[in-house]
Parts: sequence; C-alpha cells; structure tokens
Amino acid sequence: MNAVCQATKSISASRSLPRLLFAVVVCWQFLAVVLFGWALVSSLSAGSLDVGATNAAFLAGLGLWAGFVIADEILKQYETEHSHVLFFMAQLLTLVAVYTLPA
Repeated sequence: MNAVCQATKSISASRSLPRLLFAVVVCWQFLAVVLFGWALVSSLSAGSLDVGATNAAFLAGLGLWAGFVIADEILKQYETEHSHVLFFMAQLLTLVAVYTLPA
C-alpha cells in the first residue's frame, strides 16, 4: 500500500485514490484466481481443456498486468514497470504453451 501512496504523490492525487487503486487490484486478482480455478475444475471434469474458461482466466490475468504497465507509465514508475512487463510476457507465453504443446 505504501508503494501505491508514493507513486500517486507525483500526480497530487487525493488521499483516497491509493486506497481505491489498491482495492481494485485486490478485487481483480481475486477475480483472476476464481477464473483460473474455474478453468481448472471445468477442464478436469470435461477431460479436456475448457477453452472458454481458460481464455477468460488468461484474459483477466493479462489484463491485470497490462493495467499495471499502463499505470506505471502514467505514474512514471519505470523501476517497477520492468517486472510487470516480464510477468505479462510470462503469462502470455504460458497461454501460448497451453495451446501449442501436446497434451
């Protein structure tokens, strides 16, 4: 939370903005966890990859990392942006591997 407060100081934001951003990120992460769990359970019960659930889960995860990268650019947080880009690329590579590697 402290890092969010420090980052938003550069744009003279209100004191409630860091709390709101932090809450949005936590809710988004929870949504991604639920979607990945749903993709796992539905794929296991079907005996094969549930494409819709898998795509929804990866879309939520990739959207989160893309949101971090955009926020890093807006708030000029270049030292943290590198790790967010790497997480985005790793998750995108995982999605490609899910579809291209043999089962």
